[in-house]
Amino acid sequence: MIPNRLPEPVSLHLVNPDTGRPIQTWLFEAQKSVRIGRAEGNDVVISDPSVSRFHAELQFNGVEWELVNLGKNGTLISSHSISRVKIDQQTLFRLGTGGPLLRFERSGEAFDTLNTVMNAVAPPQPIQIDECQKESQVRAIVESDYFQHLQGISSKLRKRSSESR
Repeated sequence: MIPNRLPEPVSLHLVNPDTGRPIQTWLFEAQKSVRIGRAEGNDVVISDPSVSRFHAELQFNGVEWELVNLGKNGTLISSHSISRVKIDQQTLFRLGTGGPLLRFERSGEAFDTLNTVMNAVAPPQPIQIDECQKESQVRAIVESDYFQHLQGISSKLRKRSSESR
């Protein structure tokens, strides 16, 4: 028997089904379970009508990761509905028939790549605003016919609103 150990870092990717590229990625460093669903409070929240409030859960049992279906719309791997299944280094699964496609990855490489990218990106420089130019641009906007037209409409709407009270 293999002793219980802490889970390695894993990532979960919401995948574009046409391109196979990630749309969104979630990284988890040492969690033993990751809940996926539509409801706030899940670790991964996906607002899609085919996703149940509490749809699926990734569970680390001390040795390996498993994918567990919790939702009424089902969780599918290779078009086969699952209830509980051991998952590999990379596993592609779908939440409900025709629902969002997700890819699970067991690997610290995602964290190494993220750390490399974050360390390589320089902090943003503060924006310098030319005050003279800003004032002249604001004056040009305020004096324009279109802005004056919008001011007139706004004034009429405020007047109607106060009259209806």
